[in-house]
Amino acid sequence: MRIFSPLLVLIAATLPLAAQNSSLSVDKVIPTMTKTPDYEVSGTVKKRSTPQEWLELEVEFTSKEKMLEEVTVKLYFITKDMASKQPSYLVGETTYINVYEGKGKFAAMYIAPGTIRRLTDGRALNMGDVKIGVELLVKGQVMAQFNSDGSKEAWWTRAQPIQGQILNKNQTPFAPLFWDRYEQIKIESR
Repeated sequence: MRIFSPLLVLIAATLPLAAQNSSLSVDKVIPTMTKTPDYEVSGTVKKRSTPQEWLELEVEFTSKEKMLEEVTVKLYFITKDMASKQPSYLVGETTYINVYEGKGKFAAMYIAPGTIRRLTDGRALNMGDVKIGVELLVKGQVMAQFNSDGSKEAWWTRAQPIQGQILNKNQTPFAPLFWDRYEQIKIESR
């Protein structure tokens, strides 16, 4: 017969849910530089533009719950701002609805070309200078975390992030693409 120390039981009870047997897990984060999609349109004045480089941050995750009404994905991004030589912390948040059980669930967020240019002072983004953190939340509770450097440290809790620089898919020219690949984004009512 095992006897558990009251201290051990107290420590286990106070661990964040993300550290316990969670119903969600982050499998991987896939950062990809991708050009603005080129669409053919008719019935309007044709305008010339040059496709620019966006950073797509795709999060692959697993849900063990039969169905979750909402899952919020918080994405944290840090890189050295080449102009100021200081770290720049960006944060984005998107809520997905009707997330059913299974592997291979995907969420995507984007960093726009102008933001990338600002961070890199016009140079190419060096992914070796980047750290990415992800939290999956249900009803405000962190259920899973991911840190691209492999550590358990949630470095983003010490940062003062810049809001509004990481966009959800619906806020980008990628909105109509790959609809069946990604979970459904919750539309906020105004």
